[in-house]
Amino acid sequence: TTSTHADATRVRVIVHGGAWSIPEHAHEAHRRGVTQAVSEVLVGLRDGTLRAVDAVEQAIRVMERDPTFDAGFGAFLTAEGNIELDASIMDGRALECGSVVCLENTLHAISVARHIMEHSTHVMIAGAGARKYADRVGFEHVDVRDLIAPDQVELFEAMQKNAAIRPRTVFEPDADGAELVHASHQL
Repeated sequence: TTSTHADATRVRVIVHGGAWSIPEHAHEAHRRGVTQAVSEVLVGLRDGTLRAVDAVEQAIRVMERDPTFDAGFGAFLTAEGNIELDASIMDGRALECGSVVCLENTLHAISVARHIMEHSTHVMIAGAGARKYADRVGFEHVDVRDLIAPDQVELFEAMQKNAAIRPRTVFEPDADGAELVHASHQL
């Protein structure tokens, strides 16, 4: 599901809630979620109080709080029943990027990725190193139980009982995201 908005100031915001075959019963929740993400950044982009990279991070943070999306709260459970998040962000103007892989105990992995981009010599930090980095620079440590949505528990338990249900059959490719094209065509 994608929500796009353009106006006379040439601000274009594209927020997508995943690149997978969204089941029909979930279409409306996805539309609402991506529309909310666009709505939360559009005013700041129009009035110049948000830079493009700010808007991308903020839009993703909206989706990380929404259990509709496989990000943050409501993320897909690992084979062990944990949540490990991946996130990346890029500032096309500065040609900088940052990312985390397999980050545990964090709601807003996108913010950790941005911090890496802006304050670290690294481009990507993974696993335990990502968690240590997040702790060291002051990101909140969230109990994994506070990140698990009930529908993900149901899916996890169904997968444990039935070997025919695999992540690949549930999510045909999956990634949440937000892109912003500035009036000067910077991504």
